[in-house]
Amino acid sequence: MTSHPLALGGPGPGCSIGRLRRLAAGELTGDARTRLEEHLAGCARCQASCDSLKRTLALCRASGPTTVPSPVQDAVRQALAALAETP
Repeated sequence: MTSHPLALGGPGPGCSIGRLRRLAAGELTGDARTRLEEHLAGCARCQASCDSLKRTLALCRASGPTTVPSPVQDAVRQALAALAETP
């Protein structure tokens, strides 16, 4: 049974939520993708975080087109930026 990524504390130390997000979204390519996939094979925390991101993206895509108010978009971007800066 896979642990919930939050129970594991999110990505492991030194790992980038931004890179995990890019991989989950299919935006990471080449050597960077290969290195991250190799890392995920041995890091349960990052693998669980990446799996969670993939599920979240799939749910968002399945919900269809929606209009998100600009203040909500801004708040989400700020929250994600803050997470990306957190060590």
